[in-house]
Amino acid sequence: MLAQLGEVEDKFELAVDIAAGSHLSSLVVSNENTAQSCIDYLKENNLGYATFLPLSKLQPRVSDVSRFNHPKIYDLALNLVSFKGELTPAFKYALGSTLIVEDVQTAKEVGIGQIRMVTLEGDIFNKSGSITGGKRKKKRKLSFSQPNLNQENINKKREKLKRRKKELEELEQQEQKLKQTISQLKEKGKKMKIGKNYSKKRKK
Repeated sequence: MLAQLGEVEDKFELAVDIAAGSHLSSLVVSNENTAQSCIDYLKENNLGYATFLPLSKLQPRVSDVSRFNHPKIYDLALNLVSFKGELTPAFKYALGSTLIVEDVQTAKEVGIGQIRMVTLEGDIFNKSGSITGGKRKKKRKLSFSQPNLNQENINKKREKLKRRKKELEELEQQEQKLKQTISQLKEKGKKMKIGKNYSKKRKK
């Protein structure tokens, strides 16, 4: 998951997490073929759905923030995350168009609707003009600052997948044995029928 692949300074953790939104749980893969294989596997095993970010196909645009000059503007969310270079397309896609600012007043002074902004408290000012904010009560399940927790969740899911795969293999083996048994019974039935017919002919 994307959340597992980057690290953020504590000060910007909430804002960057909110900026990434649902992309925190997106799965980064090398290309579209890998993404399709994963999707097929999820479908075949009834394991739900997921969003994949194929690095070879992503062509994200990064917002130009050079025109914004305000002492309480920090940077694009993209530039506040540490990650490996090969993952750049995925992080640009998730965080390349959101500006992190100090507070609501700063967002107003920059100009609501100019660019998507997120405050340090997690208030969101979308480019469309819509605003999302309030008190966040629940602890976020995913975060760039929770690598151990994320890894633990991934390990649990991997174990669950392994169990499901093993169960599927066992069912396939049982099905194969059942087919063999049915085939043997059919063969035995044919032999018994032939034997009966032969006995009838001898009696005649």
